[in-house]
Amino acid sequence: MTKFLQKFVVTVSIISFGTSVAAEAATIHHWRFEENPGFLIDSVGSSHLTGDAVQKTLPGSGAGSLFPDPLYVPGGGSNSSTSDFNGSNALSTTITPITTDFTVEAFVHLNSAVDTFAKCIVCSLTNPSSPSTLGFAFEARLDQYAETQERELTLVVSDGDSWTFLGSDFVLETDTDYYVASAFDLGGDVTFWIQDLTNGGTLQKVSSTHNVTALNPSPLLTIGDDGTEHFDFAIDGLIDEVRLSDSILTDDQLLVKSTLSTPEPSTLLGLGTLALAGGTLLRRKRKA
Repeated sequence: MTKFLQKFVVTVSIISFGTSVAAEAATIHHWRFEENPGFLIDSVGSSHLTGDAVQKTLPGSGAGSLFPDPLYVPGGGSNSSTSDFNGSNALSTTITPITTDFTVEAFVHLNSAVDTFAKCIVCSLTNPSSPSTLGFAFEARLDQYAETQERELTLVVSDGDSWTFLGSDFVLETDTDYYVASAFDLGGDVTFWIQDLTNGGTLQKVSSTHNVTALNPSPLLTIGDDGTEHFDFAIDGLIDEVRLSDSILTDDQLLVKSTLSTPEPSTLLGLGTLALAGGTLLRRKRKA
């Protein structure tokens, strides 16, 4: 292979890689709970949180110690702290309502899981007693409603008239660090991922179909509770690195896969542009 072809192949590889990584930037919100950019700051969007959960430094052992550090994603970096919930507090904000495909992700540690209905990890609703106010609820069910298991990772969605409970068959144990995620496709599929970080588990995935054709728009998003205190959905434990994307992520685009160092998309695209320019100059030189 000539030097020119070698450089051209490298150029194409850089541009393709940069484009693919940039395509991962479907993130619309990412709450990292770090000192920088700030405990309650949305590092990607502008939906900053308010509430009374507290910031906690991630320990060397015990709860949260196996949440990954660092995370190599746009707006990411060192992961040294998390949000700590005591079963009676929450963090809330307003968002542009989710009405199409989305993926929600988080790292979670439940200290306990009791009470009546569920434990909200990330919930977009204004009144859990009415489907007309629910957008989605990513939670661990406790009431075994709609044939879910106790503490089953569940996504509840509403079209404004009725709820649909989408179960995963993944059960969250207490005193365990997890990565959890769910992707909802209006085309008819829902996907769940879970990884038991404490016990060295591998990333597990399950998908199923549904009949939901519309999502009820809800502008309120709450982390760690339902946001209304109408029922006790508040979590006792840790929630970290909550990310919301407006597309269906692939396995390689998940937060839990972002622990290996890769250049930022802007850097890759910059390198791709320079390489393309270099390739153009080489071609011109050969024609001269």
